[in-house]
Amino acid sequence: MGEVNWRRLGGDGLEFFGRMTAGVTHELKNHLSTIKEQTGLISDLLALAARGRPLNGERLERLAEGIIRRVAQTDEVIRRLNYFAHGTDAGRQTADLGEIVWNIVTLSRRLASMKGVELEAAPVAAPVSVEGHPFFLGQMVFLCLERALVAAGSGGRVEVSVVEGEAWVECLFTGRLAGPITPESLEATVGPALKAWLGASLIGEPSGGLRLRLPRISPDL
Repeated sequence: MGEVNWRRLGGDGLEFFGRMTAGVTHELKNHLSTIKEQTGLISDLLALAARGRPLNGERLERLAEGIIRRVAQTDEVIRRLNYFAHGTDAGRQTADLGEIVWNIVTLSRRLASMKGVELEAAPVAAPVSVEGHPFFLGQMVFLCLERALVAAGSGGRVEVSVVEGEAWVECLFTGRLAGPITPESLEATVGPALKAWLGASLIGEPSGGLRLRLPRISPDL
């Protein structure tokens, strides 16, 4: 692939990686802040009990359960971030597009929440295999998702689903949208380098949704 294209891909890829990790670390910080607050309350209860006040076992149990939930949520975020980060060192391989989509959707929930948009990924019954670079596939999905969130607007809803054919696979972005997700609105953001690298096509839906069509084997021009 030409040097100019790689510079564009690399620069845009670094920006995408930075945005995703920054958003996730904010989410992790929020979880840790809540855990710190709950452990502080437990310490206060124990200190009061040491001074003779009866220990409120029910409240203590609720706080402990809250910490357990937060730890599980934090662990899941870290697992998703780990999956995302390993996409940069995986190189070209056969990957599950459904897993890539689900991971990007999961990592983008904070962004959707900030925009007041409900975000969901439709369940995929079986792996949807594609051959290419997981990181760049995820970047393409995210750029489409980001535009879908804008089209939905506050109070809207975006659902991302995966559809497969014999020679291609598709990510379908639909939902409760305030306006259409047009391919034209994505062209400048996506850029020709990434589209050519993946062999991607952007197709507008009559309903206002968007189809991201990808060959099962990325050309990697």
